[in-house]
Amino acid sequence: MADYSFAQITIGGCIPRRIVPRLCRLIGEEGLTVEVGEACFCPQSVEDLLAARQLVDGELVLRFCADEARFGEFDQLESYLLKQGIPFERHSESNFTYSAHLVVFRPQTGRQEWLASSSGQPLVPAAIGWDVLEELQQVTRAVRRTSRQVLQERLQHCLESLRDVLASRPSPLPSFEIGKSVALRHAA
Repeated sequence: MADYSFAQITIGGCIPRRIVPRLCRLIGEEGLTVEVGEACFCPQSVEDLLAARQLVDGELVLRFCADEARFGEFDQLESYLLKQGIPFERHSESNFTYSAHLVVFRPQTGRQEWLASSSGQPLVPAAIGWDVLEELQQVTRAVRRTSRQVLQERLQHCLESLRDVLASRPSPLPSFEIGKSVALRHAA
């Protein structure tokens, strides 16, 4: 039996016109809405998709949600976006059997996933931060009595420790556009 929770997906990037019909169909099949509590959004055309864009962090993107997403995911839609190399972000709220998650996909860096806060911010286990903090405190105490090379090595170790547990920060989600339809972009 599947668990269901609220999830939101934001889609950006420039997609080719030829995939618009399939993308529209998947959005409708997932039962996505533009706003919480609204009826299912079933786009049929380029114009429908462009009209549904919302301004988020200075970019016009598609943002959809579902009150009851199976396992907090949009399995078919996400698989298609990955296959087509279309950037997206999905935030899933927690329920009784799993924690909130943030999934980010960028073609350049691939798919990344973190535990997330209820507001969708990625979480890092505190123990990792404590270890790096302790190392930095030791470096600070050793500044006057340790060679510059040793300090650089210890700082490099701290950076490597952080890089091991923190994936690189995702690039901002680009605006959602379709092909090179400049006239349609300006009309939206």
